[in-house]
Amino acid sequence: MQTLAAAGVRAVFGVPGVHNLDIYDALPDTPQIAHYVVRHEQAATFMADGYARATGDVGVALLITGPGLTNALTGIAEAYSDSSPMLVITAQVETKLADKEKGSLHELRDQLGVSRPVTAYNRRINSVPEIAPAIREAFAYLKRSRPRPIHLEIPTDVMEAAAEVDLGQPLAAAPPAPFAAPIKRAADVLARANRLIIVAGGGCVSSGAGEALAAVAEMLQAPIVVTSNGKGGIPESHPLVLGNLSYDKVLMDLMGSADAVLGVGTRFSAMTTRGFTWPVPAALVHIDIDPAELGRNYPVAVGVSGDARLSLESLRDALRPLVAADRQSRAPEVAEVKQHVRQQAIAQGSWEIGILDDIRRVLAPDDVLVNDMTMLSYAAARYYPAERPHTFMSPRGYGTLGFSYPAALGAQVGRPDRRVLSIAGDGGFLFTGVELCTAAQYNLPVVALIVNNHGYGVVKRNQLRRFGRPVDVDLHTPDYMQFAAAFGVAAERVGGPGEIRGALERAFAARKPYLLELAEPQDKV
Repeated sequence: MQTLAAAGVRAVFGVPGVHNLDIYDALPDTPQIAHYVVRHEQAATFMADGYARATGDVGVALLITGPGLTNALTGIAEAYSDSSPMLVITAQVETKLADKEKGSLHELRDQLGVSRPVTAYNRRINSVPEIAPAIREAFAYLKRSRPRPIHLEIPTDVMEAAAEVDLGQPLAAAPPAPFAAPIKRAADVLARANRLIIVAGGGCVSSGAGEALAAVAEMLQAPIVVTSNGKGGIPESHPLVLGNLSYDKVLMDLMGSADAVLGVGTRFSAMTTRGFTWPVPAALVHIDIDPAELGRNYPVAVGVSGDARLSLESLRDALRPLVAADRQSRAPEVAEVKQHVRQQAIAQGSWEIGILDDIRRVLAPDDVLVNDMTMLSYAAARYYPAERPHTFMSPRGYGTLGFSYPAALGAQVGRPDRRVLSIAGDGGFLFTGVELCTAAQYNLPVVALIVNNHGYGVVKRNQLRRFGRPVDVDLHTPDYMQFAAAFGVAAERVGGPGEIRGALERAFAARKPYLLELAEPQDKV
C-alpha cells in the first residue's frame, strides 16, 4: 500500500475477502488512498477502468483469488481491448498449494494462465521483498508502453509474512519517442499528398496529442476522422474535425478519393473500418505506440513506432520545410460533410439527435459522458461532439454490457469536480445496476440515464431483420423508481425526449446519486 501511495495512487476499488485480509488491514494505515467497496468484482474493474479513462492515471483493483479474478475478467478484458491502464492485485492460495489442485478455498488452476490473455503481463510475487519492485515496475511499464492491464498475484503466506525491505522510489519512465528515419519518410509521403485524411484513435487521448494533431492537420489541411475511443483527443468543434464517421457512407467516399492516410494511435480495427472495408490508399502512414499494430490490418507505406504526441511533434517539425504555407483550406468541405451527416440522420428519424443535443447543452466541455452498449450510446459515438480529452467513454473494444454505470462511478471518483452522466439501456443497466449501493454509500453524484425499451432492443432489431421474429429479447424489468428508492437513490421518469434537458439539470443540481428513466420511442423498437 505504501508503494501504491508513492506511485501516486489515491483510490482503489475492490472487495475484501479472507484471502486478501492483510492488504485490507493496511488500508487504514495508508490514508492517502481511498478505498471503494463494490458489490461485484466486475464492477471493481469497471470502476478502475473509468477512473483511468477519466484521469489518465492507473486504475487499481484489489481482489481475492479464484472467483474474485474470474468475476473481474470481463472488466479486465474491456480495459485490455481499449488500452486502459489498470493494475489488478489478487490473492493466491498458499504457495505450497498453488496450482496443486488440492481443494483449497477459492483455488483456481493456473490462475496466471486465466488472466494472461487479457493482460499486458502477469506474475506471481513469491516473497515480501519482491512486492515493492513488482509494483514499481508495473507503473513504469504502463507509462512507457501501450497501457493495458497488469495482474500481480500474491499468495496468502507471502501476504502474512514480514521482512525489512527498502520500498525504493518510483521508477523513472517516459513514453517512447519515434526514431528520426521513419519520421522523415512519413513527412516525405504526407507532404506529397493533396487529399490527405487523418484517422485519430485512442492513443491521441491517452498521450495528450491534441495540440500536435491540430498543428499537423492545419499544416497539411487534412480532415480528421476520430474513432470512438479517439473522441475528445481533439475538439470536435475544430474546423478540420469530421468526427466519428466510421459507419457513414460519406467517409467511404472521402477515403476512396484520398491519396494518403495518416493513422495515429488507432488499430484500424474491424469494428472501426466496417470489417476492413475502408478503401485505405497505399500511401498509409501509421503511428502507434505498439509496433505490433503497424501493418496488422492494413499494409503501411511507413510505420512509426512511438507515443502519439511525441511522434506528431516530430512529424510537425519534419513537415515544416516541405509544406507550402498557402495550402487551400478544406474546412468548408468538412463543414459541408458534417452538416450532410447530421441532416441525413434527422431525415431518417433519429430520435437520438435531439437527446444528444440536450445532453451537450447541459454538460460542460470538461464533464464526462460514459456509455454502454445501447442505441443512444451508438448514436453518441457518432453525433455527440466531445471537446476535451478523457470526457467520452465507450466500451468499444470488447462491447461489454454493464460497463457504463460502474465506469461512471470510477470517473466520478477520479474527477469529483466534474459532472458525470451514464447512459445505458435497461438490459445493460441491470448487469451492474446493483452498484447504486456503491454510489449511495459514497454519495457519488453520478446521473444514470436509462433508456428503457423493456428488452434487448438492439438484438431484437437484428432478429427481426434477419429472421422476421424475436426470441427471448423482451424482458420483465423492474419499476426503476422503486428500484432506485430501495438503494436510497433519487429517481424520476422522463416523459419524453423533449423533457430530458430539464430532468438532467434537476438531477445534477441535486449533487447526489440520481436515476432518470426515459422510455424509448416504441416505433423504433
